[in-house]
Amino acid sequence: MPNSFFQFKQFRVEQGQAAMKVTTEACLFGSLIEPRQASRILDIGAGTGLLSLMLAQNTNAHIDAVELDSSAYHQSKANFEASPWAHQLTVYHSEIQSFHTDEKYDLVISNPPFFQEHQAGQKANKNMALHNESLSYQDLAESITCLMKDGGDAWVLLPPHPMELFVKKMAQGKLFPFKKINILNRPSQTVFRNIYAFEKEVNEVEEVEISIRDEEGNYTQAFIDLLKPYYLHL
Repeated sequence: MPNSFFQFKQFRVEQGQAAMKVTTEACLFGSLIEPRQASRILDIGAGTGLLSLMLAQNTNAHIDAVELDSSAYHQSKANFEASPWAHQLTVYHSEIQSFHTDEKYDLVISNPPFFQEHQAGQKANKNMALHNESLSYQDLAESITCLMKDGGDAWVLLPPHPMELFVKKMAQGKLFPFKKINILNRPSQTVFRNIYAFEKEVNEVEEVEISIRDEEGNYTQAFIDLLKPYYLHL
């Protein structure tokens, strides 16, 4: 049974109420996002609040998080309030399709649902977190296009095939990838997650590959370097 919390060096993520727990790939995603000089950040589908907390640790930006599921909303709200950066973090209980704000964002991040046309399980909140019926790729792409500033960028984590579909949706809104990060569990295995960074210009795409573990099962040095500021035992 998963722990009710995940302890990081500077914050704790309680996760007992959230359908989707802290995952290694989500932690890696949070460590790889480049906030640049962002002063306003939007986290679409906050879950436990993990990504927002990781960005709050290394930026002074104000971070708005949006979460549709009631249990996850309350979980992330409690995690934000218990963190050292409560003054930077705000979570809204809303679907992103109806979320409105007077100001747009320098940086938009999302670790969205990704199963399409898969048989749903019995737990409604986990289905919402895993299956994209509540947030289609079209809706996500349109929301990012609407809420991101000109000159801003968006970072998204998805498995390879869903990412191919999502890239096409983003292109319809004139948002194009400038960075692609391929995530593997081990060097000999296939890519199981992609991280793409998008902006409103067509540029050459920088491509990077990162393995979480080496062939002996140990964390790679690249992974250690990225997660050392966050993981308690690195």
